[in-house]
Amino acid sequence: MTEFYKLLVDLGFDKLAIKSDKDLRYMLNKIYAYCDNKYGKVTGNFFTESWHPNTAIKHGIEWGTDVHRRFEYDQFNSEVCSLSDPETAKMWFNEGYKEYQLAQNLVHCNWIEHQAIHAIIDTLRTRQHG
Repeated sequence: MTEFYKLLVDLGFDKLAIKSDKDLRYMLNKIYAYCDNKYGKVTGNFFTESWHPNTAIKHGIEWGTDVHRRFEYDQFNSEVCSLSDPETAKMWFNEGYKEYQLAQNLVHCNWIEHQAIHAIIDTLRTRQHG
């Protein structure tokens, strides 16, 4: 059993639909911590000052990793989505949500880890939008 699979089992990933929002946010944070530990912290912001994707951080230290934004789900802002689109990112930046694209709010993850993250986010967003 892989370490990530064991983490998902321990977190009760197979029971997403019946988990509380608090439990789901806890699961997200545990997966983010796992990925930070596995790949290291992201070292730069997602966009450059000219709103181009920062290619220096796009892929992690391991082939097949990508960057995920921790704020793709924001419990206090239900409208957050499409943060990789420069126009959407600029809009949120100008609305005062600068932290969405900052290095400390990014995490490297592989495809499987990214899918698990988004399964949790999709569950939270569905509830958030009622």
